[in-house]
Amino acid sequence: MQEFKKLRACGKKAKSPKDVKPVHLVPFLTYADTNLREYTAKVTSGEPVDWRIKEALLLLVGHLADEIDRFPDIRNNMQDFFKTHVIQELSSQ
Repeated sequence: MQEFKKLRACGKKAKSPKDVKPVHLVPFLTYADTNLREYTAKVTSGEPVDWRIKEALLLLVGHLADEIDRFPDIRNNMQDFFKTHVIQELSSQ
């Protein structure tokens, strides 16, 4: 997502080590978003997909929830991420 790329570019001076964004966080979220979009495109086109890929990526994002929650700019961008990749699965057809 473009939002994640923007977050990587803007950095503030940190007051303590807790305020420093882990270097893996934004790149991983970008990776997860890209792969989940590819998964959705394959599902939409009728190609066979392995649902475990999506589940594993969402599980990993869930494990990073505490780190994501510490940074409001990342946390705010997660709403679109979940709307795109999770909420559609929860709606009845």
